[in-house]
Amino acid sequence: MASILIHILCFAVIIFSVGSASTLFLWLLSQASIVFTDHPSLIFFLPGLGLVVGLTYTYLGNKIPTQQKLFHQVQENSAFIPIETAFFIFLFTILSQLFGASTGREGAATQFAASIADFYRALLKKINPASSLSRQAFIRSGLAAGFGAVFGVPWAGAVFALEVTPNRKWPFRHLPLCLISSFSAHWIALAWGAQHKIYPPLVSLNWSFWLVLKWMTLGFVFGVTAKIFLVVLNNLELVFSKRISRAWLRPAIGGVLIVLLTSLVGEYRYNGLGLNLIDASFNSGIQNFDFALKSIFTIVSSASGLKGGEITPLMSIGASLGFILSTWLALPTAYAASLGLVGVFASCAHIQWTGAIMAWELFGFEAFLPAFVVCWMARKVVGSRGVYVAID
Repeated sequence: MASILIHILCFAVIIFSVGSASTLFLWLLSQASIVFTDHPSLIFFLPGLGLVVGLTYTYLGNKIPTQQKLFHQVQENSAFIPIETAFFIFLFTILSQLFGASTGREGAATQFAASIADFYRALLKKINPASSLSRQAFIRSGLAAGFGAVFGVPWAGAVFALEVTPNRKWPFRHLPLCLISSFSAHWIALAWGAQHKIYPPLVSLNWSFWLVLKWMTLGFVFGVTAKIFLVVLNNLELVFSKRISRAWLRPAIGGVLIVLLTSLVGEYRYNGLGLNLIDASFNSGIQNFDFALKSIFTIVSSASGLKGGEITPLMSIGASLGFILSTWLALPTAYAASLGLVGVFASCAHIQWTGAIMAWELFGFEAFLPAFVVCWMARKVVGSRGVYVAID
């Protein structure tokens, strides 16, 4: 009985810690975006931040796993995720937004959540060596809590924790714990005052063969876009690693390139998370090449080693592209933008079920079926590559 109570207390602490950290993280991200919008000249500090990031990760070596390695480590009993991961990814993601990098937030959310969970697992093991719960249970709990709290989608958060790891066979035995963790962290974040964007519900269109064909077409185009993104990202990472032998210098050079790209386009539309483009996609404010330019900014930021992740920028890329395709496919702009928001990122990350359920939570039940068809089709087009999948 005492052992059960200790486990319950441990998971309660993990969930509370992740929910609270997620709230602080979201607030700091919003403040960083506001400051950058008011003082865009801060972008000139981005190369300096890149240098600090590069030196920090080079000095700490393999102590801090990348996001890709983290998802591969979930099933390894011996690989400990150090608590430094939570601190540095949290800090550098905020600073990346403050100085105008085109990075996301899911990288920080999942990494600090997983490292917090693994920290308490190790602590519990010292207190109670007879603990029978697996490492997977703790880390998947953290992943669910982090994703659900940061994006405000607790159902998708639970599914994400099962779907995202390399083993395609879902460990359904962890689903109840992931659901409890995701919903609890989400409620804790809301209790602390976390705010999530409310999207218009997806309009219901009359069923027809042509409507399903349009879903398939959207999925195909989103998949092609995701595949091009991944190929260019992987190849640019190789260029950075081969051409720049000093790893600590790569994020700094990435920062310089973002400064140059921003000067070239003459505006700050493509810096940051991309929430401005998502808003514009639902308000008739998208330009024809927004999705392509945002892709370039994000690829350079991510390939060079600037921290944050790719998911939120990929959402903005998909929403922008959906807006453009809506005219060609005679669909409501918000309808196509909604499907693009989940289609590109879900196919890039190989998480089509997470994308479809996320669409349900963001846009209403009417969005589930079209989103699943779009995500499934896009995932088929993408193939074996993925932002969380190692390419040998």
